[in-house]
Amino acid sequence: MKKLKLIYSEMKKLISAHKLYFLAPLILSLALVALLFVKLGASIIMTFIYAGV
Repeated sequence: MKKLKLIYSEMKKLISAHKLYFLAPLILSLALVALLFVKLGASIIMTFIYAGV
């Protein structure tokens, strides 16, 4: 958990220092997909990809 806080703080510093505010929603959505992938498993996510949903 400590590593996640460190990664979050570093990303926040990077985005604010370089004015890359457009990356915040992209990073957030990728993190959400990764979390779903870990929690639900690969097989459930793959059915949505193959179905085109």
